Parts: sequence; C-alpha cells; structure tokens
Amino acid sequence: MGKVLRACSHPQIDERVTIETYAQNPDPVEIDVKSDPALRIGITGDIIRVIKAPDVDAVKAQLEELWSKGFRSLALALVHSYTFTDHESLLARLAKDRGFQVTVSHELQPMVSLIARF
Repeated sequence: MGKVLRACSHPQIDERVTIETYAQNPDPVEIDVKSDPALRIGITGDIIRVIKAPDVDAVKAQLEELWSKGFRSLALALVHSYTFTDHESLLARLAKDRGFQVTVSHELQPMVSLIARF
C-alpha cells in the first residue's frame, strides 16, 4: 500500500480571474465580451476577466517537485472554477499527463466558494 503524505502547505498556482458581472454591483454597466479578448462567459453566465493564465512551464515544475516528494494524488480547487473551468481543467490535464491521480473541484461539486469536500 502506498504511503500517505500530508502537505504542510498548499502549492499555489499563479493565475487570476475576476468576475466582471458581480451580482451585487450597485452600478452595473453593459459589457461587450467580444470587444476584449481577456473576457469570457462562464458556465453560470457571469462574465469572467482572465487577468493571468497559469504558466504551463511553472506548473510542470511544481508538479515535478511534488512527484519527487512522493505525491501521487492531487486535489485541485480554484476559487472561480464553479463558473470558469478552463484553468482548473488545464491543471488537471497537466497533472494527469505526469501520472497523478487528480480530483477536480468543478467536477466534484461545482459551487460558489472554496468549501470542504472531504
């Protein structure tokens, strides 16, 4: 049976997205998604701005470091993945390509916020 490792800290992925159509915005404005290549429409209908996509090479290096420490399973959770799954899906594909078993939050339980899923 494989050993179980408990991470002391959670590796961070340098990626950023914001919700442009925040529901409680007191002064909503019309947003033309087609006019800005950084804008996407999330699966909830929210308009997402991609500020920074994950750096694939940096992610691969982080995955190699985890692999070298004996990790073989990962749980991925990005804050806005309930509506914008692209970045979490990319990370999952990279991890699976390396050989990790991967659990992805937007597939497991797509909900607003990071919640305990254990």
